[in-house]
Parts: sequence; structure tokens; C-alpha cells
Amino acid sequence: MSEAWRTRQTLITRARNPSDGQAWEDFEIYYRDFISIVLNKMIKNIHTREDLSQEVLVKVWKSLQKMELGKNNAKFRTWLSTVIKNTVLNFLEREKHRKTVDLDQVIAVMEPEKESEIETMIEAEWEKNVTNLALERLRKAFTGKAVEVFILSVEGMSTEEICEKLDVKSNTVYVLKNRVKSRFVEEIKQLRDELENFQLNQK
Repeated sequence: MSEAWRTRQTLITRARNPSDGQAWEDFEIYYRDFISIVLNKMIKNIHTREDLSQEVLVKVWKSLQKMELGKNNAKFRTWLSTVIKNTVLNFLEREKHRKTVDLDQVIAVMEPEKESEIETMIEAEWEKNVTNLALERLRKAFTGKAVEVFILSVEGMSTEEICEKLDVKSNTVYVLKNRVKSRFVEEIKQLRDELENFQLNQK
């Protein structure tokens, strides 16, 4: 992954340059899974989901080039979520007239009474996405059973159960769990700074 990920601003600036293919590849790594998972909650048809996922990415790529950064308090993730929802709404509107797909394959989540439900779902999936990204970083930073010890402890397994499952001593579990937890908190904070808190404003 490129050094541009060390600062969010550097990546966004580079991703706005259509000739910087590496920046866009880095950008996709962090956001493609989130987009796909959210669409998976909204659209049943797998081919439709894949098409819409690509459509969202194209819209984001084009919009980034027109954005004026750093002038309001909107999070980038909030803006991305709006792009996803609007893409689904536009799809539903198109298909309502074309009747080219079975709309029973589209989950009816876009009614006004479903709006808060959609927002809750998107927020939950984003939290999972950030957690998974942090765990990926931990797996690269730690060797042996350290990350597995941490995950099992988060899942509620007792120290005794972890010792038996992984064949490690109780003091080892304690040390590894706390060492990884400390790094995990740091990674979550860094990811939030990189992926959520960068401000931008569309012209």
C-alpha cells in the first residue's frame, strides 16, 4: 500500500487526480467492501449489487475531482453513504419505468419510514468495516497467537478457555491480550482519522 495512506489529505488529493492509478487502488481497498456490504443489505440480486457497486465507485471517482476540501464538518463516510443511497434510489426509479428486472429482488428499504433503519444499518456496517481493517493491521503487526488471543477474549471466552484452546499459559494470555488491545485502540483511532474525519465540501 502506498505511503500516501499515512495522511488522509495526501490520499484524497492524489485520488482526485485521474492519472494516479495507485492512489485510486488504495482508495478502493478501504471503501469497496463497505459499499458492497451496504448494497448487500439493500439489494437481493447479486448481479444488480455488483453493477451498483461499480456505479457508486465511478460516481465517487468523478465527484472527488470536483470537490473543494476542508470547508464544512461533513465526514467523508457520511457523504459516501449518501451517494450509495441515491444510487439505489435512482436504480429503483429507472427500473420502475423500464421493468427490466424483477423488483421483488430489490429490498424495499427506501420508504420514508425506513430512513432511520437505513442509517442505523449503514452505521453498523461502517463500524464493522473499521474493526475489520484494524484487525488486518494487527495481523501484520503481531506474530504467533497474539491476535487470536485478543479476538477470543473480545468474543467473551475466559482466560482458562483461551489457555485450553490455544495451549498457552494464563500469564501469556494476559500479556498478549492487553498488548494487542492497546494497539487495537490506536489503530481504530488512526483509521477514524483517516477515513471519517477528513472534511470536504462539494462545489
